[in-house]
Amino acid sequence: MLACAADLLTLFRGLVALWLVWLGATRGASALPMAVTITLIAWVGDSLDGWLARRARRPTLLGRYDFLVDVLLTWGALLYITLSGFLPMWVTAVYTLLAGVAVAALQRKAVLVLFMRPVDLTCGVVALTGAPEVRWMIAATLAGLAVAQRQRLRTRLPRWLCEVAQMLHLSWLVEWIRRHRARR
Repeated sequence: MLACAADLLTLFRGLVALWLVWLGATRGASALPMAVTITLIAWVGDSLDGWLARRARRPTLLGRYDFLVDVLLTWGALLYITLSGFLPMWVTAVYTLLAGVAVAALQRKAVLVLFMRPVDLTCGVVALTGAPEVRWMIAATLAGLAVAQRQRLRTRLPRWLCEVAQMLHLSWLVEWIRRHRARR
């Protein structure tokens, strides 16, 4: 049952990505509060689906696609703000091409995550400036997710930073991260 619920939440995030593109193409900037709301719900669903999947008695069917769905949701949000006129199409096209080339050349998940964060930040700035009525919802959701995911953030963030540092041949940073983690 838990695995099925986790799979449904993963599927929901994929559908939200498509919904965001549709909203951008058909409703544009006027749908920003709705786009923010469904995106926040989808990211809370991501947190919940991971929690459910880790407690399920059997593996989930869509678990191996979870990160891909996260990427689709991120790029769905990027396409929403582009199709809604908040960002020029050429910027999105160049950034997406650059991300694709970097990921294909380096073949590392950490590289894709590195390209996803500026998209998240850009979408956040658009949401905070373009839809002031949902600022409280953004703040509450981010605070709740940070509290709920604090243990995973403590382990995943240093691991990701270490992978990026290794990829960039910054051995001093890799050592600093490892020393800092060992002290905990």
